[in-house]
Amino acid sequence: MSERLSSSDRTLADGWVGRAFKLTTLVAVFLAVASIGRASGNALDIQGSGDLGRPLQTAQLLKTENPYHRYFNDPIRENMDAQPARNPFGIDPVQAPSVLMFFWAFTGLTWPAAKMAWLAVNLLATAGICVLGFRLFLPGRSVWIRVALASLLVISMPWRNIIANGQHLLVGLFFYLLALDLADRKRPWLAGIALAGSLIKYSATAFLLPYLIWKRQWYPIAVAAALHAALTIGIAIRLGENPIVLVAQSFEVARHLQFHGWFDLATLMHLVDIPEVYAVLAGVACVVPWLYLALRKPCLDGDVLLAGLCFLSTVVLYHRAYDFVILFLPVLVAVRRWDSDRILASLIWVAVVLIWVASAARPWVPSLGLIGPYVLSVAAVWYALLGLTLVRTVQSVRSPDRIDDPAQSLRTNI
Repeated sequence: MSERLSSSDRTLADGWVGRAFKLTTLVAVFLAVASIGRASGNALDIQGSGDLGRPLQTAQLLKTENPYHRYFNDPIRENMDAQPARNPFGIDPVQAPSVLMFFWAFTGLTWPAAKMAWLAVNLLATAGICVLGFRLFLPGRSVWIRVALASLLVISMPWRNIIANGQHLLVGLFFYLLALDLADRKRPWLAGIALAGSLIKYSATAFLLPYLIWKRQWYPIAVAAALHAALTIGIAIRLGENPIVLVAQSFEVARHLQFHGWFDLATLMHLVDIPEVYAVLAGVACVVPWLYLALRKPCLDGDVLLAGLCFLSTVVLYHRAYDFVILFLPVLVAVRRWDSDRILASLIWVAVVLIWVASAARPWVPSLGLIGPYVLSVAAVWYALLGLTLVRTVQSVRSPDRIDDPAQSLRTNI
């Protein structure tokens, strides 16, 4: 059994550079352990895990009545004076009914137990993201590189915020990567079930579906769509509601509650008083070329396509800073492409420094959380990456012979 190492692997394995990298990695591991402890403590705090508490309240309500109608007419509001054993959060039914039904597994638990269970789920999802991400995109790479990247993810500000708030994107990303892995292993039905689970955060993961379309994985997409349709129809029959109306009502609640995000299109256009409808049109204009390329151009560079879809996923709809944990997938691409596309890889690392590292100073530098030079700089880098990955994807269509073959350069040869 032999293994071909990239030049970056060889550099990190030799001499003082290798020793410095290993020492830095050990420090990162220590910081990651501290990050896990801090984020977990915040998640279990009396005011922590709010983004779990709200869908739990809504999911419990969904068992007996239409939570969207209840929200507009007689909403359950937050009660931070409630007993510690009771969920103090109100209902914000922004999820579709089929997604809310995933939370039924936690509604039978006490509020403290539900928080602990969801924290465990998010930690396990993080481990799963790393394992699957390395298997799919960095096979055969150095253990030190894998440990460094996993530690970097856990240290990042978006990861800590997701854990503390009880958000759902880690679970969504894990199931998405699991769907990719199962699809590659020729298990389309299981891949479809995993893909259905990934839509727990469909405001982000739905934009990654063109990657599966490019891979012509139609069965998993069909299975996922069928599962969500069946769940929606089933709960609609139980409540005596129209399933289409239920889904439409969830979108209406999301639109009603949509505050301005970090630097999505709607937020940026609001800054210059451009009407909301133009943000919608701009979002459609951003999605169309990616969807067209995935549907019509099979000889694409899959790595760059997936990275571009990650950049796309956070600008079309409302997203907060914690959703930029999705940058982990482009980071894997940056490591994989360091030798072949230094410009793209370097720009991705600039985004890592700005979003994952510099933003950690927000508690001490409140201005970093406001629309200003920092946020606009991050936005400029992010939209530049979106444009550059689209250009690279189009170039791969015109010159398919230049697409890197990971089977030749990264995978273990037997």
